[in-house]
Amino acid sequence: MYGTSWYHSHYSSQYANGLLGPMIIYGPNEEEYDVDIGPLLLSDWYHASEQAVVSQILAPSDHPIEIPSDNTGINGKFNCLLDTGSCVFNENLAKFQFEAGKTHRLRLVNAGALDTLSFSIDSHEMKIIANDFVPVEPYVTDQVTLGIGQRTDILVTANATAGAYWIRVTAICGSSNQPKGLGVIYYDNFANASTTSIIPSDSSPTTKRKRNPPKPPAPKAPKAPKASKAPQTPKGPKTAKAPACDNDPLELTVPKYAMSPPEPDTVIEMDLGIKQNSTEQWNWQINGVNFRGDYNDPILLLSAAGNNSYPWDPQWNVYDLGPDKTFRIVTYNKSPVVHPMHFHGHNFYVLARGRGKWDGNIVRPSNPQRRDVEQVSPGEYIVVQNVNYNPGVWPWHCHIAWHLSAGMNLNFIVQPDQIPNLGVPSIMYQQCRDWAAYTNTTVVLQIDSGF
Repeated sequence: MYGTSWYHSHYSSQYANGLLGPMIIYGPNEEEYDVDIGPLLLSDWYHASEQAVVSQILAPSDHPIEIPSDNTGINGKFNCLLDTGSCVFNENLAKFQFEAGKTHRLRLVNAGALDTLSFSIDSHEMKIIANDFVPVEPYVTDQVTLGIGQRTDILVTANATAGAYWIRVTAICGSSNQPKGLGVIYYDNFANASTTSIIPSDSSPTTKRKRNPPKPPAPKAPKAPKASKAPQTPKGPKTAKAPACDNDPLELTVPKYAMSPPEPDTVIEMDLGIKQNSTEQWNWQINGVNFRGDYNDPILLLSAAGNNSYPWDPQWNVYDLGPDKTFRIVTYNKSPVVHPMHFHGHNFYVLARGRGKWDGNIVRPSNPQRRDVEQVSPGEYIVVQNVNYNPGVWPWHCHIAWHLSAGMNLNFIVQPDQIPNLGVPSIMYQQCRDWAAYTNTTVVLQIDSGF
């Protein structure tokens, strides 16, 4: 497994304070390119601390509370145009140099807390080559949609007129006081220009959303009497637009290395929802359960000791998969907002996505899309399947930080008979002993699910 990812804290919503960073696992290059620009961490941002935001979201209320983000940006640099915070516009733009005529790889990561983001570059098309850790057959688009936790690798050829062009990162689902993030790419002959001269003069978008599927290679044509220009990346017929929050249609995202899922040992249906509890807090739930962790009883260590049943702790929301080699999840979003659903430790197959009741049809059963985060919009379902090759206790959760804080998580015990053989590092047990000693004399204020 290789590609673009990110590391981040999973203690409460701590990563929303900035405890995160990019991570690249290098492997074979399936597509040729000249320059690796590296990771672009796209994110929303809150001026308030995550503790303050969580406290507001989980405050008693007669309606669910959503706190809009304050800004949207790239690699920690944000658009000052509408933000009341103190920053300098030109100095607060992420800038990237392109070399004319060369192809550049950009590694996009949505590392935010709330908002689904779209990404585009004025006057440039993008070739998508990977989603999360999975290389895909290349296809051309001028907009990439990223739910929180999702990654997309793109290739961009610097074939426009030499100059400077806006990168646009826009919050399209969620809520933001400043949804329009900006960055700049500039061509190499602008490299020594002043900061002001590499800012594009026009801030209005130049692209409209389109997606074009990969096209099979055409048979070789006979030699023409006159030389012709090299062909551009193939574009297929127009496709129907997906809902704004959704990722590209499953028909477009074809893994480069074909894998077909086996028949599942277990099929689990689950509903995503929100419900007010007896203290008037609004909690996000999976199958009617609002997760709340116990730092003093880590489920992995309990399982390593042979304990895989927790009847007195239903709030842990644990599913023991026993000897199952593969299982399928049919997830229905019965809530009013989108959820980027993430499974730790695995790439899963994305078999279907749609509205209403799943009819059993699978998109391209010989080689479905694979990734580790998939968006499910309000009123929609997604069907994913996992092959249990990685024993452990693995969370399945919404990657919106505030939804996870409010309980939208469950835990799958995968291959429980193998967990005692994992060899959990002794430092982890020592850390738990130290934590137990600390909590014997100190009351820990756990204001959310803890995860």
